[in-house]
Amino acid sequence: MSNRGSRHYEAWEEHEGEEWWEDLSEMAHLTEDSLRDELKRQYQGHRYMTWVGDILCVMNPFQLVSKDFVSDVGLERYHNIPERKAWPPHNFAIADLAFQKMLLHAKNQVVTISGESGAG
Repeated sequence: MSNRGSRHYEAWEEHEGEEWWEDLSEMAHLTEDSLRDELKRQYQGHRYMTWVGDILCVMNPFQLVSKDFVSDVGLERYHNIPERKAWPPHNFAIADLAFQKMLLHAKNQVVTISGESGAG
């Protein structure tokens, strides 16, 4: 496992070194242990967002992150994305896809945000 230090990597940046699962549901052996281990590995590598099927899993970094984490550049990249996997996992993808589906189907969309009490 590579040491990435304290630098935050944007979801859309190219990464050198080890590969990241962008959708954990595609893991060959998906078990509770393998899911937990991969989430831990991604967290330690400063990858705080990953897909699990259609669910976006966002982990709390418990530290201040760069304002670029939610920058205008990122927002532009995730504007009108053609499909969920067009870009790496990010909360902007969920928002854009829900908005596109709302316009396409003329129906309300729901985004459920779940977390520990007091987590934000």
